[in-house]
Amino acid sequence: MDEVLQVIGNALIFLSLAPALAFVVLYHLRVDWRATEMSRHVMAFMVVITSLLLVAVFRQLGGEETWFKVLRLVVFAGLPYVLFQRLRLLLKAQAERRQERKRERKERP
Repeated sequence: MDEVLQVIGNALIFLSLAPALAFVVLYHLRVDWRATEMSRHVMAFMVVITSLLLVAVFRQLGGEETWFKVLRLVVFAGLPYVLFQRLRLLLKAQAERRQERKRERKERP
């Protein structure tokens, strides 16, 4: 049973990696992702997700040698950054929306 679960989990990692990697490549080639804060965040977020999936693939292929542990450390260091960035963008968008609603209320007769 454990082997079946591992095979299914590994397949899901590869299945997730394909669209994540495709997104990063296409977004880089077709979108001016450096133009806005949100588009830069989308790229950073997807690069980190794709990197995490690649780390999982490398672990399947190469085990947990020292190079893998260093790679995992570097990749996981990016995760808190993009998660806090996403949280900041959410709070910023909510604050801007609140300000917009206040202005709309003031403008009404």
